[in-house]
Amino acid sequence: MIFALSGNDPAKHLANAPKSKHRGIKRENAAIVITDHGDFVTAVYKTHGA
Repeated sequence: MIFALSGNDPAKHLANAPKSKHRGIKRENAAIVITDHGDFVTAVYKTHGA
């Protein structure tokens, strides 16, 4: 599974993710778009450190 947090729509990039090499195994993608992504990242590092 690929999980993404981004400030814009990552659909195009996730669609280009490699497919599984094994038949019967399906890779899934999930994304959350955070419109104030920069502020979010700053807050996370401020709260939890680097």
